[in-house]
Amino acid sequence: MEYTEDQIQQVWNKARSKPNSGDATFGDICQVEIKFLQYDKETEFGWKIFSSRPNTTEFNIHFLQPVHWQNCERNFDNTPKCLES
Repeated sequence: MEYTEDQIQQVWNKARSKPNSGDATFGDICQVEIKFLQYDKETEFGWKIFSSRPNTTEFNIHFLQPVHWQNCERNFDNTPKCLES
């Protein structure tokens, strides 16, 4: 699914602030550091939009979260599998 800039920002706003790490660094659900400008990149701080409803074609912020690109593998319950930490 392609996301607009506004949708990307909405998902990014769900990232968790990392204390004492600078104002551009946040953490995903696995507590791995991600940076906004690294969206859709497979870099040290790269991240993607992870959907807990992978087959939906509608944008629903409730089911989306920012996740480090290495944590985009799914568990059986459609939660991110934390591979990178």
